[in-house]
This record gives sequence, structure tokens and C-alpha cells, in this order.
Amino acid sequence: MTGLAADHPYKRRLQLALNIRKKNPYHFHTFLKFVKISLVKPRTLKELGEILRQLREGKGLLLRQVAADLEMDTALLSKIERGDRSPKKEQLLRAAALFGIPSRELLVIWLAEKVNQLLEDEPFALEALDKCRNKLRQGNIK
Repeated sequence: MTGLAADHPYKRRLQLALNIRKKNPYHFHTFLKFVKISLVKPRTLKELGEILRQLREGKGLLLRQVAADLEMDTALLSKIERGDRSPKKEQLLRAAALFGIPSRELLVIWLAEKVNQLLEDEPFALEALDKCRNKLRQGNIK
């Protein structure tokens, strides 16, 4: 249907977009913007903030409106959008609900950035990540 191999990493996103389009064209437009944004691998906190800004602007919402919905002040949301501050997990969950997108997408980007900030100057970061990956896989099997 989408022309992508069954194991293509974005196959699920595209299928979800098609399902959303059938149910509600307005949400499809917002989700399609999000899929387009999320296909680019963010590397910095600034890029996570840019995603949040584009989602907000895509819905035509003002900074103060979104800040109120996320239960934070406007200055903090502005700093998050500029990449000067990191949002809390709870704030991202609320943002995903507000924008009507899967919370998983924002949380993966947020968590990857936290791990990257912790390990960016470590010479054995990749080895440590491999150990973590193995440990996490073992924990998920139990």
C-alpha cells in the first residue's frame, strides 16, 4: 500500500497517518506535519523545541495558550521551544495529547537527548550503550 518494505522503519508511521486521514482529515494534517518533522533525527535539544514550536504553530495556537494547557508559564515554554531548557516528561505527555500525536514519538526524542547529553564527551559511550541495550533486552524478556 505504501510502497515500503515490511521492515522499513517508517512503515508504521505512514500506516498510522493513513488511518488517521480516514477518521479525521484535520488530525491527519497535524499528524502528517509531525511525521515529516520526525523523519529527521533530532540531535539537539533545540530541535526538540523546534518540533514543539512547529506543532503549536500548525494548530494555530499562541504560546500563552499552549503554556496554560501544559500548566507552565509562557517564559518556560518559550525557553523549551528555543532549546534553552528541557521539558519534563509529564509536560511532553501533555503536549502529545494536546497536539493529538503519539506520545511515544516525543518521548523517544526527549530520552535520546537526555542520554546523549550524559554520554557525549565519554570515550566509551558506545560500549556503555551496547551494555545498556543488552541489559534492557534481558529485562524485557523476563
